[in-house]
Amino acid sequence: MGAPAREAITIAREFNRPDIEAHALNNLGQSLWITDSQSGRHMLRDSVAIALKLGDSDNVARGFTNWTFFEMELLNFADAEELARKGIAYCAEHELDGYHDYLSGALAWVLLQLGRWDEASALALAGFSLEAPKVDDMQFFPSGRSFSGACALIWLAARRG
Repeated sequence: MGAPAREAITIAREFNRPDIEAHALNNLGQSLWITDSQSGRHMLRDSVAIALKLGDSDNVARGFTNWTFFEMELLNFADAEELARKGIAYCAEHELDGYHDYLSGALAWVLLQLGRWDEASALALAGFSLEAPKVDDMQFFPSGRSFSGACALIWLAARRG
């Protein structure tokens, strides 16, 4: 499993391309959540650390996003909340609106899982605001938050009957 990503990591290290290494570690780490979550978590952590050192904001944001969902899949909601909040802060600081909004929706989902339903609802609903910036490549949603936020709202509606 993950042979292409492992090969990319090897080649990136050989040719001193930490940007490619960070991206490949992120891909491989995310894919290991079922089979080797400990190694996957270390790869995601390393991916974010390398990208932060490089100032590679896209890979930092992508790393926080994938790591948040990784922890969500493993039901580590406290860790997922911490990662989402760090990622949201980073994305706001670096004007990465798409990642910021998507992580905000993910945070809504996490808060729902933690039983903080009112917080989750308010955060998820913010993605449907008419003031939310429209993202051109998302035809059906006014923001990236809408997709992950909509998932949280659906679960919330089901739980509330």
